[in-house]
Amino acid sequence: MGFAFKRPYEGGHGNQSQHYAGVAFDVGQTLTPSRRTALWNSANNSGVWAYVETVE
Repeated sequence: MGFAFKRPYEGGHGNQSQHYAGVAFDVGQTLTPSRRTALWNSANNSGVWAYVETVE
């Protein structure tokens, strides 16, 4: 996992970041594009998460 909760003074995310609210976390930064796609598909299709974002 890359980041979960971040305080505004730690930087790296916009002022409206869901990381600041403690409701977002980053994963998969070191995965290959195909593995990242597989992870996204798994998370998106799981029904556990209300929103799954991908950054390419």
